[in-house]
Amino acid sequence: MPTTVELDESGRIALPEEALLALNLSGGTRLDLTVVEGGILLRPEVAVPPEDAWADTPEYIAAVRQSQGQRGYRLGPNDLEKLVAAAEAAHREGREYRVAKELLEEMEAAHGGPFPE
Repeated sequence: MPTTVELDESGRIALPEEALLALNLSGGTRLDLTVVEGGILLRPEVAVPPEDAWADTPEYIAAVRQSQGQRGYRLGPNDLEKLVAAAEAAHREGREYRVAKELLEEMEAAHGGPFPE
């Protein structure tokens, strides 16, 4: 249900308490603002730590999507933890994977076999 808010003289708005509670927002939370047709869209900022920026590139995301389509894996919570740990270890060692398939193959070798489908 739309709520009317007012811009102050500096162009700021105060978000209603209901919205703050519903989205778990508090003072100081950074928001991304996007101008959309007929209005604006505010979303909480998603910060990517510098050490994880390598995984937020369009090339890496495309490689992961391609690999998922080729292999058809579904990762459970434990598998995801192993994947993240392997990627972090590789990053600390200065190794980078050109495609997610290389990472997955190395993980499977290190953990004794393929992930369940």
